[in-house]
Amino acid sequence: MIQINLLPEELRGREKKTVKVPGLKIGLGAGIFILALTFFFYMDLIIARHKLKKLETEWFANQPKSQELNQLQQEVETVLKPEKKFLEEFVVTQTPLTHKLRWISEFLPETAWLLEVKLERKAEEKEDLFIKGLSLPSKEKSSIAQIETYLHDLKAKMPEANLSLTTTRQNLEGIDLTQFVANFQRGSKE
Repeated sequence: MIQINLLPEELRGREKKTVKVPGLKIGLGAGIFILALTFFFYMDLIIARHKLKKLETEWFANQPKSQELNQLQQEVETVLKPEKKFLEEFVVTQTPLTHKLRWISEFLPETAWLLEVKLERKAEEKEDLFIKGLSLPSKEKSSIAQIETYLHDLKAKMPEANLSLTTTRQNLEGIDLTQFVANFQRGSKE
């Protein structure tokens, strides 16, 4: 079909020329993509804020428990670890300290008394037991014989220890006394 326009030229519609711009489609596509990305990140921000608020409420709920745990940890570090170390060194050994103290007291002659008892642990397998005391002679035995019997009985209870004994005579207010210093060393010497 052929169309003829009979209108005068002033009244005739002008044909519009369409300009094909490929950049317009690319720009429009990029704008839509940026708008979609903006929407996605905005939604992600809203979700992250919601999670943050939830986490903060949980943190405030657990804050007292956390402080209590910190106090317990500090108590473990300052009080319980030294107690554990002490128990491991002196109580949970092959021969506990109470046994040694009982032997020292049990075998002590009636005419002797102790001035100093010291137990020192230098390593796991090295320990020194230091006993210092005074003794009077009895009617049956001399003070030296009593001390030797006493230390022999102690040595029988601690056979792995090396014994060194030093005795000296003292005169205290007219009374002859024998001072003894015994050192039981167990373990290797360094």
